[in-house]
Amino acid sequence: MRTKILRPMLVLLPALAFTACGALIGIEESSATLEAADATTPTPDGALPPAEASAPVVDGGDAAPPSGDGGPACVPKAAAVACGANKCGNAPDGCNGTVSCGACAPTEDCVFSNNTFACKLRAPNCSSCTDLAKNCGTVAKNCGQNLDCGLCKLPNSCGGGGAANVCGCTKTPQANACAGKCGAVADGCGGTWDCGGCTAPSTCGGAGIANVCGCSPTPLAVACAGKACQTAPNNCGKNYACPATGTKVCFNGVECAPAKCGTVCGFVDQGCGLGEIPCEGTCPAGRVCDFYTATRNRCVIGDLQ
Repeated sequence: MRTKILRPMLVLLPALAFTACGALIGIEESSATLEAADATTPTPDGALPPAEASAPVVDGGDAAPPSGDGGPACVPKAAAVACGANKCGNAPDGCNGTVSCGACAPTEDCVFSNNTFACKLRAPNCSSCTDLAKNCGTVAKNCGQNLDCGLCKLPNSCGGGGAANVCGCTKTPQANACAGKCGAVADGCGGTWDCGGCTAPSTCGGAGIANVCGCSPTPLAVACAGKACQTAPNNCGKNYACPATGTKVCFNGVECAPAKCGTVCGFVDQGCGLGEIPCEGTCPAGRVCDFYTATRNRCVIGDLQ
């Protein structure tokens, strides 16, 4: 009876062992695949590091840029994640920026070797970034090594002043920065250009636009208050011709009330320099409109012709 029970178990044990072993092998293969996928091609000593790992950027370059489609902003990697095995230099943050991975001692250099940045004791007679008068980016093949010389602070950029691997900034030419401008205008390097003042009555920003000469005129109603039919300055070098109030008109610099048609026929002189206007209407039977006598514009009896 025992023999019948043990025999099937002995048959199953190798199969179970093989299955368990296969599962363990599968786990190891998956880990190896992930590690291989994360690894980058080693760079031999003396060669320049990958551009994304060594390209100099100004401080603040690791800020998360907004997504182009209006979606959530890119979240940069933390320094520990982005740097990995790197002990110095810079590493890409996954959002088109970089993070600093640390600094070396004064007697050490940040060297790119075996696909990582690491601090290495400076060999005798080898130059440091300071010796080479460089303070940013990667300087190639110094004693067979690639030195990482750090980052720049805004508004400077690496090589921005015209010297390779030196932090600097090139100012916007004053003529370009000041074209159509007044007052203090940014020079593109943290300073300003003086673009001068304005000709009175204009002031710098006087029309509501910063660094542009202009003037905001006094509203007509304000300038002309109590000055009907006179002139009043608009505060910008010109004058208003102040209008009359209500139905009055301006005549010889004063307000004038034009005459109206007070009769039923003929014409009436409005006065105020406006001339005559026709007065519509007809006279009753047996009467005519008097155009000729002192009582003109009245309906009179008889035929005046």
